[in-house]
Amino acid sequence: MTESPSPARSDSSSPASDGDAALWQEVLATEHAVIWCYGLVGSVSDLADEAERALSAHRARRSACIAVLVELGEEPVASAAAYDVNRPANPDAARRLAAALESDATTAYVGLAAAAERRSRLLAAQWLTESAVAQTQWDGQVPALPGFPD
Repeated sequence: MTESPSPARSDSSSPASDGDAALWQEVLATEHAVIWCYGLVGSVSDLADEAERALSAHRARRSACIAVLVELGEEPVASAAAYDVNRPANPDAARRLAAALESDATTAYVGLAAAAERRSRLLAAQWLTESAVAQTQWDGQVPALPGFPD
């Protein structure tokens, strides 16, 4: 997974419209949960390096979400103190959890793909692609339509 670029622009135009704020908040909330849960994945067996690479990508996305929301004058949604997820019992369970996290992320990115602002839609498509690839790397399954129910 590659580190995602920030949606910030060098010119004065906004990377998102005010109407897109709720979509960005949803992605941010998902990123908070994904980042928290990847800590559980990395605590199992020898998956720490793989989990750290995924964490790096999701941290960059979280930072991008926060930057966009601040630029829109919104208060970014905070992370929960904890999430109701059990520590995986073995590497296979940890891989399933990681794949589920990426699946949840793709669902949030599909929502962001409906943004009014073109740059937000392009970023959502990039993140959706990266996350779908990561999901496949974790569980060996290629999702038919990443981000959509089966």
